[in-house]
Amino acid sequence: MTTQPPGGDGPQEPFPQYPQGPQPYPGPPPGYAPPPGYGQPGYGQPGYGQPGYGQPQPYPGPYQPAYGPDPALAERWRRLVAWLIDSVILGIVGGLLLIPAFVQLAHRMQDIANRYPDTTTPAAQAAIRHAVNGVFSHFLLLGLLALVISLAYYWALTAFGGATLGKRAVGTRVVAASNRTLVSPAVAGAREAVFILGPAIPFIGFFFWLIDNLFLTWDPKRQCLHDKIAATLVVKKEAVVTQAAWG
Repeated sequence: MTTQPPGGDGPQEPFPQYPQGPQPYPGPPPGYAPPPGYGQPGYGQPGYGQPGYGQPQPYPGPYQPAYGPDPALAERWRRLVAWLIDSVILGIVGGLLLIPAFVQLAHRMQDIANRYPDTTTPAAQAAIRHAVNGVFSHFLLLGLLALVISLAYYWALTAFGGATLGKRAVGTRVVAASNRTLVSPAVAGAREAVFILGPAIPFIGFFFWLIDNLFLTWDPKRQCLHDKIAATLVVKKEAVVTQAAWG
């Protein structure tokens, strides 16, 4: 078939005829094997056809995204039990210190009763006040001594081992918040000074003690105020980066 354009002279070459519409794939050449998955949805995407393709993949690096509290931090119940154990130990020591003062007061009261059958007389009342004032001064000195003993107890065991006896019983240690190594004696001293001496402040000591210990109930790192000030954490002993020689 020949075509002649308008205005042209003579016969012209026929126009090539092209197939209309989609044509079937003629297939690969002889000897060619198509890769697995060829022609299926998703072919050509990285990892297609491999096990797990299309499934959520774990984070590739060594640091997994963290959700929720750090599992290395000591639970609140551990810190409470450790504090109770340490309080019982120090309470026994303090009680042993106070026993002689109570015995002395009892002896003085017995002497006053023997000398003054009627303890309502002015002389008897004066003798009782004198005895009580003397024992009160003794109690005050013993209280200061108990405070020093408590500070020495917490500081020495934390500085040279990372834990008091109570913390050791529940498997926790005090570490630096920056690198989770056992704290130095200076850091331990600052931490325990706030913890022990803060509650001894007249008039506001009880409120300081209350806020200090309740702070860990809402703090995301479970730090008390004395932890915040000294930049320390209380963690499970397995999370300590460097163990003490005898820890």
